[in-house]
Amino acid sequence: MQHDYRHVLATALSRIRAKIRYTSIVFDLLPRYFTLLHLQQAMEALAGRPMHKQNFRRLVLQQGLLEETEQMDFSGPGRPARLYAADNQGQDNCYLAGAKSPLPDLVW
Repeated sequence: MQHDYRHVLATALSRIRAKIRYTSIVFDLLPRYFTLLHLQQAMEALAGRPMHKQNFRRLVLQQGLLEETEQMDFSGPGRPARLYAADNQGQDNCYLAGAKSPLPDLVW
């Protein structure tokens, strides 16, 4: 019985890892408003690999998939983080492959 659960979980994770290449599925796993750090942590968890912080942020912002909000997250130490929302119009044309995306098989 335990083996079946591990197989189901492994299959689900591999399908999500494949889908983050060509869909905006990661935004469905995040709250409505999120920081870039939350987005990066979600991508790293799905990909199973760390990503270079500055490259990740630059490439994600260049894709036009996010809307910057006026809200800030004051929950962490240090400077407050800007909150972002997923841009629904940008998601329709979302293709997260090639050099402009934080792909799971790349380690930055």
